[in-house]
Amino acid sequence: MNLRFRLSASLASIALAIACSSSSTPSSTDYTGSCRELASRCHGVSTPLGDECHDLGHDGDDSKCGPRKAECLAECPEKEASDGGHAPAADAGGDDAGDASTDAPADPCSEYCTCMLSACAGEFADEAACLSTCAAFSEEDFTCYAKHCEDAKTAADPAHDCEHASGAVACH
Repeated sequence: MNLRFRLSASLASIALAIACSSSSTPSSTDYTGSCRELASRCHGVSTPLGDECHDLGHDGDDSKCGPRKAECLAECPEKEASDGGHAPAADAGGDDAGDASTDAPADPCSEYCTCMLSACAGEFADEAACLSTCAAFSEEDFTCYAKHCEDAKTAADPAHDCEHASGAVACH
């Protein structure tokens, strides 16, 4: 009887230890979004580690990106926002005294979506989906996404620029 009691107590202790350890594991580290950040921050960093981190980010497995995030972010400095030669939407026709309908679309999203539907055809189901998505862009995002769409027109790897242009991969 004493042996059964000790065996039962031991099994109960083991079960309790397993239950306690498994309940604390999932909340210990949340890597959600790590890959998106690595792909964005390491985009264009021309070092072996920068390229590796960028590719890791594009693979999209946060459980692999998370543990390397600190190392990669140290290699890939935060970039300043830049318009890359593209005027913000509000400035599109500021100096033009001519008829706006002949030069630039009244809605900057129209120009962006025209680019997306020709250079990155698979990123949006149709123009309406593109316009709806574009309407929610911040000015900074719009500038970056539009630049990547233009870059996709002549890029060796247009799919990569299209991922950035559509917002599927963070744009900075």
